[in-house]
Amino acid sequence: MITQVIKNRYEIVNFLGKGGFGETYLAKDLDFPNHPLRVVKILRPQTNDPQLLQLARDLFKREAEVLSKLGKHNLIPELFAYFEDNNEFFLVQEWIDGDDLTKEIDHGQKFSEQEVIMLLKDILTPLEIVHQNKVIHRDLKPSNLIRRRHDGKICLIDFGGVKQILTTQQNSPQKTIAIGTPGYFSMEQSQGFPVLASDIYSVGIIAIEALTGQFPISNDWEKQVKISSNFLNILNKMINPDLNLRYSCATEALTAINSLNNISNLSKINTRIITILSKPPINWLWKVSIGFVAIAVFIFVLSVKFELKGFNFNSPDQKQTPPPNWTW
Repeated sequence: MITQVIKNRYEIVNFLGKGGFGETYLAKDLDFPNHPLRVVKILRPQTNDPQLLQLARDLFKREAEVLSKLGKHNLIPELFAYFEDNNEFFLVQEWIDGDDLTKEIDHGQKFSEQEVIMLLKDILTPLEIVHQNKVIHRDLKPSNLIRRRHDGKICLIDFGGVKQILTTQQNSPQKTIAIGTPGYFSMEQSQGFPVLASDIYSVGIIAIEALTGQFPISNDWEKQVKISSNFLNILNKMINPDLNLRYSCATEALTAINSLNNISNLSKINTRIITILSKPPINWLWKVSIGFVAIAVFIFVLSVKFELKGFNFNSPDQKQTPPPNWTW
């Protein structure tokens, strides 16, 4: 049973969850005005294996290090404390008030293409921050993505399985223990060689899960949805088994998604142009034409009238004389 108040500061309010390496609680921060809520993670590995114990400690410490660097960003939880107390390790971080995506992605119901495009933008935005800092999340799934209540933005949580890239070449990573959730991780990640593109695979799976309303996704998922060929190509590239043919990072994938809007806008512009060109002549053009004709007729009439008044049109042999008082 956990102590009700940790380090005379964090008062436990509720139990949030339990994983292979620890437990998570919601707690009040008694040192702050109004006692804001925090998330308290406690390292409690369910093993006596010395190697696994060391791995758990390393992962816990790595999560704290990554959050201390990334948590200053608005879409990633901020780290408030990392300490040891009574031979236990604790990590205290910002609590994101909202619901995770398991509440949105309801199996049996399908998202529209536009809804999934917006979802991808929301997910790739915080992931781009992570990738720009050369960090692989390694456990992207709906339960680790929270839709923040006050502004509707998606925040990325649970950095317990993160891996920092130490090599300069992404495609030559060092082997590590396989971490992730079956169905969401790629082949190279399951073999212990995760790269930034491994996170893109996971995001692609989430998108297809939303489109089809099914998980795990089936091999014939394309037949179950009606989407544009451009979007289909993007999704297939995101989940390509060959990581070298996948988007290498969140920025590349986000750029591809944003290009769909440009293609759509160009299509709308072309449609408007074709519509304008195909319309019949406007009425005012006819009115202008009639006006010109009327003016021409009026000038002609005046000309004829003048000639009839000033000259006599007799037979061709008769000599014409100018009227009186005429001057040349």
